[in-house]
Formats: sequence, C-alpha cells, structure tokens
Amino acid sequence: MALYMTQAKMATSVIGGMASGRDRREVLDEVMQAAGGRLVAYYFTFGEYDLMVIYEGVDNVSIASILMSVAGSGAVTDLKTTVLLSYEEGIEALSRASGVEYTPPGS
Repeated sequence: MALYMTQAKMATSVIGGMASGRDRREVLDEVMQAAGGRLVAYYFTFGEYDLMVIYEGVDNVSIASILMSVAGSGAVTDLKTTVLLSYEEGIEALSRASGVEYTPPGS
C-alpha cells in the first residue's frame, strides 16, 4: 500500500467541536479502513496548517475519493496531499533514474 500525508486547515466552525465528542482519529481511521487503508498518525500542527495526517491507501483514486468527501463536508480546507516514499523506495527510485534517458526541451 502507498503512504500519504495530508495537511489541512480546520474550518473555524469545527474547532470547538474537536475538543469534545468522538475522537476524530477513530472516525478518520474508520473511513480509511472502509476504503482499504488505515490511519497511521494524526497530528495538530503550528503554522500554515492546523493538522497533518499520515495514512496508507490502496490506490490514488480511493484516497482522492476520501479527500473529496472530507473537503466537501466543510470541516477542513486547503488540503495538501503528498505521496510518501520510504527510504528504500527513494533509493530504488534514485537507482532507476540513472537508467532513464531524458532530453530536455531545446536540446
């Protein structure tokens, strides 16, 4: 499964509700599991974004559908999602890159 990281801003209308009620990690993990994935980590953050989640997903389309649903709820805005590669995957990509021939425009 692929690993993803999404950063988001919380809508002001839901900030108060975050401190009470059901643990949002449980809710998000249930959504992820229904699509074949799982929540790995959930963090509150300082700066441009209010939260960051790391999760596994079976494919990009499944993840996109979850993100569209969450964004469509109005609970979060400004979602930024990054596909994460493990260290080993990154090294493998670097190794494979040496075998790829590319000619830049104008060359």
